[in-house]
Amino acid sequence: MNKILKICGWGALAIVLLFALILVIASPVAKYVVNNHGEDIVGRKLHADRVIINPFWGGVTITGFEGKEQNGETNFISFDRLYVQIAYPQLLAKRVKIREISLDGFNGQILKGKDKVNFSDIIERFSKHDSVPSDTAKSDWTVALDDIRINNSSIRYRDVITDKQWNVEDISLSIPGLYFDNTQTNAGLEFGLPTGGRVGITAGYRMQSNNYAVILNLHDVHTDVILPLVQDYLNVSGLGAKLNGSVHVDGDLDDITNVHLKGNLSMAGLSIRDTHDDQVAAMDELRVVLDRGDLSTNTFIMDSLIITGITGDYEVHDTWNTLSRLMKNSEEKENAEETAESDSLQTAEPAKPQTDSKPLVWMAKKAKVTGHDLCYHDYSMKHDWEYAVKSLTVEGTNIATNGRNSVTVNATLTGDAKLKADFTGGPDLANQDTRINLNLKGVNLHDFDALCRNYTGYPLDGGDMTLDSHIDVISGQMKGTNRIEIDHPRVGKKERFSKAPYKNIPLRTGFSILTSSQDMILLDVPVSGDARNPKFSFRKVIGRALLKVFFGPLMGLNDRNKSINAAELDEMKELLGEDSVLFSDTVSSQSATDVAMTAGDSLALSEISEE
Repeated sequence: MNKILKICGWGALAIVLLFALILVIASPVAKYVVNNHGEDIVGRKLHADRVIINPFWGGVTITGFEGKEQNGETNFISFDRLYVQIAYPQLLAKRVKIREISLDGFNGQILKGKDKVNFSDIIERFSKHDSVPSDTAKSDWTVALDDIRINNSSIRYRDVITDKQWNVEDISLSIPGLYFDNTQTNAGLEFGLPTGGRVGITAGYRMQSNNYAVILNLHDVHTDVILPLVQDYLNVSGLGAKLNGSVHVDGDLDDITNVHLKGNLSMAGLSIRDTHDDQVAAMDELRVVLDRGDLSTNTFIMDSLIITGITGDYEVHDTWNTLSRLMKNSEEKENAEETAESDSLQTAEPAKPQTDSKPLVWMAKKAKVTGHDLCYHDYSMKHDWEYAVKSLTVEGTNIATNGRNSVTVNATLTGDAKLKADFTGGPDLANQDTRINLNLKGVNLHDFDALCRNYTGYPLDGGDMTLDSHIDVISGQMKGTNRIEIDHPRVGKKERFSKAPYKNIPLRTGFSILTSSQDMILLDVPVSGDARNPKFSFRKVIGRALLKVFFGPLMGLNDRNKSINAAELDEMKELLGEDSVLFSDTVSSQSATDVAMTAGDSLALSEISEE
């Protein structure tokens, strides 16, 4: 018995001495391996100020670590302190449990070249040792990572070809748990962004079914975090918005297109500013509630889509406009690329379009858009012109890309003019019946004075216009009526030496013919057209009808008293088209005069000729 006790005592002493020896030599040996043989292991120079291993508690601490780039000069990664603690007893149950991973002061650099990144060599080095057969039986081991924390860290990304950079500073990351086994993997993390706000992610993965579920939570996330990505396509200096919401994503790794989404998202305080620090557009808030999104069918069903407080200024100049200044052109993109990359892109085979891609289908059960101070400025002409929508409300129900929509519009325009409109129908006019009603009241023609001067040379001195329009498209055929009332129309004398493109149009004469003794113009303008014609457009159909009513009588009068000269006649031919019935030899001067008389009491022909 004494002999057994003696043996046990010596055995215990040996174990203690062994652990003591390990405790003494493990740390310096580990440091030696890192500093002197790191390049043999990972192919890069490594350095650590201290490596402390505690075999009793399963803790490993590394401080002052640096991993170099392939050139051996600059840092690829570095960190101030890394602490890892392993639960030894769990190994007996075939379970690898990491109780804690703490990383402080991490700095990483990602460099993207033409085909590789700056750590491609490391991936290739270790992938050579990945020779596990595909039919290997699943392991009984499980892995659990608890309490993962990253503090005071940063990551710098740079595309060496385009020289685009994206830096994420002051990273704070906390992952409560990350688990791997043969059945299910769960993970959760939350982190702050340097531009403001926090992001929370929870994820689950079932290995047997290969299904996954992800929940993304956003809290006051500033959109400037994606500004470097946006600047690849737009010349913007800021976005200014904050994102809040929760999005649920379910999918199947066996079919990457089998992805379903639902959730809600809001964006507040959007302010798009160009590189000149001018505000291009702004929005108070965007709110979206997504009932269902299916990437396999490219279908998105929204319970509601609400946009409030849209403002914007659109400017047109001789050589640029707001949109062209905002968009990056191809020359800017090419200049940002290296010559070598440019050559490779020219020889690259263009991507073939996917013929089996499904069209986007979306629907909003409820939609509402409100806006104010939407201004258009045109500085490209002799006379500057601007017009504004002072308030706007657009409402709709069951708005869809493939359905019958119902939309109403109410707006206040320049000079407190009122616009009301409603639309019922679909986007495909050739195959979906459509009804459009439009009413304009209190439109002061003087607000279009600059526009009229630029195109005709005539000033519009006054006149209040009312428009009542009703248009139906049934079985692809459009029919409609337009009633126009202009009270006290006033057209001034043509500008001398005008270079307006339609200066030969006798606009003043046309107004005089159509103005009644009550100082009013009353016009009933019928419109019709074939919506199935590829060249069909509302603008052309309605515009052509209006021009015929205004200038048609003048063409007949040309035969009677020569009040319309050849230049004026050619100008109207250009606007109305050579195929117009008004140019037919079978149309008499009397019939044209009748058209004028039905529009109102005409002035004496002697007065017309004075123009």
